[in-house]
Amino acid sequence: MQITEATSFGRPQRESGAVRALIAGASAGLLGGIGWYLIVRFTGYEVGWIAWGIGLGVGSAMAAATAVRSKALAAQAGLLAAAALIVGKVLIFQWAAGPALAKELQQNPEALRQLAFMQMYESGAFPTDVQAQVTALADDEPWPDSLTARIESLVDSHIQQMGGGELESAALQMAGMLRSEVSVVDGVFASLSLFDLLWFFLAIGTAWKLLLPREETTVAA
Repeated sequence: MQITEATSFGRPQRESGAVRALIAGASAGLLGGIGWYLIVRFTGYEVGWIAWGIGLGVGSAMAAATAVRSKALAAQAGLLAAAALIVGKVLIFQWAAGPALAKELQQNPEALRQLAFMQMYESGAFPTDVQAQVTALADDEPWPDSLTARIESLVDSHIQQMGGGELESAALQMAGMLRSEVSVVDGVFASLSLFDLLWFFLAIGTAWKLLLPREETTVAA
């Protein structure tokens, strides 16, 4: 019994260091994911290399919290970096994708027409006969050319009269409708590009490498 206790001496300290590292990595990852979202939300730009910075932040925080280096801890660092990136992507899709899409809609002439049409139809701003004809048409029924031409004229006139605030409000409404039709999982996967995958790979690899035992990170000359 005494021999068993002697051979396990020092193990609690090692485990304690690993736990501190996990807490530090998780905290850094959460802050990194939120920070990434805030940058996208307030600038409208999703900068890919920030993802690499998140991985570096997770690995650095864990490396600073403990002297322990192991394959297991390195794998956990990689997983925490991946989780932080997913958190950031979910936040971006949920709360930043709508405003970004609204800006794109405002810069697209055809989308502007759809925005104005939606706003006019829902508010009943069209003349009574036009409103009645549109309501009576089935979803898959072609519109008469005369009705289409009249609506286009009315919509173009309405766009010219819309102020910036009114246009932005309509764009946000339409963007919200479009975003609500896509699940979070589908939206996140659809937003991933090849460059995103590259930055994700670098971020996870950086976090993983920082927690490997030093002898395994040495490159032979």
